[in-house]
Amino acid sequence: MQYVSTENVSPYGARVRTNRPWKKGTSVLVKSALGELCARARIVYCQPLPANAFALGLQFLFVLAHGSRQRDAEYSD
Repeated sequence: MQYVSTENVSPYGARVRTNRPWKKGTSVLVKSALGELCARARIVYCQPLPANAFALGLQFLFVLAHGSRQRDAEYSD
């Protein structure tokens, strides 16, 4: 499990910031820190950022629960 920062969320996916690269196509489980969101997602891109960070594009495949806001998320494969 890894905690990541959320940069952007839509009904269809999210962009999150992480400290390691992830392989495109990997299936992951996304859970918000407050339990507002629980979804199975697929990594659609991994973009290198400054300061040894990476931006991941996630496509939600199956949303189990969804609230109105999300800031930080747990992220596991």
